[in-house]
Formats: sequence, C-alpha cells, structure tokens
Amino acid sequence: QEGLVGLAALLALALVASACQRTPPSPPADPLVAKIDAALDKSAAFLLAQQDKDGAFRSKQYAAFGDGRAVSPMVLSALLFLPTSPERSLAYDRGVDFLASIVDVKGQVIGPLDYPVYSTAGALLVLSVPKNARHDAKKAPLIAYLRARQLNEANGWTRADPDYGGWGYWPDIPKRPKDGEPRDELLGSTLSSTLFAVGALSLAGVAADDPA
Repeated sequence: QEGLVGLAALLALALVASACQRTPPSPPADPLVAKIDAALDKSAAFLLAQQDKDGAFRSKQYAAFGDGRAVSPMVLSALLFLPTSPERSLAYDRGVDFLASIVDVKGQVIGPLDYPVYSTAGALLVLSVPKNARHDAKKAPLIAYLRARQLNEANGWTRADPDYGGWGYWPDIPKRPKDGEPRDELLGSTLSSTLFAVGALSLAGVAADDPA
C-alpha cells in the first residue's frame, strides 16, 4: 500500500500530465487521456477511502504523520485539481475544516505538532485557496507562527550562520545555541521546510519585499 504522501504527489503529477493532454481537446479521444483519467479516478477513490471521520488524512504506517496535520494538506492540494463531484467536494471541504482546526477558538495554534512547519505551512497553503475564504480568520495566527520559527535575528541567528533565514524541523522556537554549546541535529534549516514556509507566506498575501 502506497503511503498517502507519495500517492498524493503522484496524483498531482498525473493531473499535470492530464491537463497537458486535454489542452486543446481533439477528437477522436486520445486513449492515453482515458488511461490517465481512469488512474486519477482510482487514486482519488483510494485517497477518499483513507479519510477519517474528522476530515483528516492520516498515515497508518508512520507514527510521526499520525496526527494528520502534515499529510492532509498534501492530499487536499491534490484533490483540489480533480474534476468535481459531490463526494469529492464534500471530502475536500471536511478536510479543509479539519485543517482550520489547527487554530483554536482563542486564535492560538494548537500543539505540540510533530512537524510544526510542514503542518502550519500546509494548512496556510490550503486555507489561502479562494474557495476556502470562510477560514480567513485562521490565516493571521498561522503567519505569526511561521514568522516566529524562522532562523533569523529575533532568534539569535546572523547572516554568518549557514542556516540563517530558513526553517527546519525544530519543534519549538529555534533559538541559536551560544558558541561552544552542543547543538541538536534538528536545530537548523532544511530546504523542504523553507520551501513550504515561503510558499505559504507568499500565497497568504505576505509581500515579496517582506523581511521574512
């Protein structure tokens, strides 16, 4: 059984290929398009079958992805581009509502999160889709959460540090250790975390000249 993350990524790639085949449409129907559409339908059916009652998509194989916070945004981003159907629309909306619950009624991001940057950036990416505007109030706390976890001057990092300016896997505020102090291997920047954070901030409307 494929992991949800990998299948969602493959589904997204297949959607791109399908879109390329469909533009412009030309009779008679290309048999490759029919095969791609059949694969998309099967993949979508598999993903929807994995959705839990609360709207989340959770890994059944990896405990670190068991809370659904990091996996659900990837699945929903793939489902967004499928041809719509009542079943898919309902599943998508339930998933979006689950992601919005990452911010509680007091406007605070819940925790602890196994992958805080992936989870919050992923939620922000999904909630920034125009059709999900009903959750616009949840975006500001997510933006603030990501800002607080950048390896920047506010957290003691300088431009002389290779990790400066990025985001990583550290579960809390990434304060720079003092010179000579031991440093945890998770306390640093990763390209994937930084890509998620920057992309989410951009799609949420943060200006391109913003210090982040």
